[in-house]
Amino acid sequence: MHIIRSFFGMMNMLKAKNINRKHKVTMYKTLIKPVLMYGAETWVLSKVDELHLRVFERKILRRIYGPICEDTIWRSRYNEELYRLYDEADLVTTIKITRLRWAGHVMRMQDNLPCKKITLDKPEGRRRAGRPNL
Repeated sequence: MHIIRSFFGMMNMLKAKNINRKHKVTMYKTLIKPVLMYGAETWVLSKVDELHLRVFERKILRRIYGPICEDTIWRSRYNEELYRLYDEADLVTTIKITRLRWAGHVMRMQDNLPCKKITLDKPEGRRRAGRPNL
């Protein structure tokens, strides 16, 4: 929900003609991307989630870089053009890197810390059938 607010709250600035693209990219990297990636170390990403994240990132990049004019005909930029202009790792790759970084922190933790115990232990037994009691 917060990512939607941060994106639509900045929509007017991303559309503005008087703001340089470099500054728009900086705003994306510092204001929208951190909100989107909050807690990404603990996410379990499915292929559908990765697809949605990539689509959202391309939507923002298309807003920043705008369409291109070829022979008096305007068209949207292709995905490869967007990533070439952005010239950084895409969102899914960045999330995977942060997850690996967090896994390294967990592996270096002391064995008695709860975070490492929860990550490495395997639960034993079986859960009762049916709806859990509240």
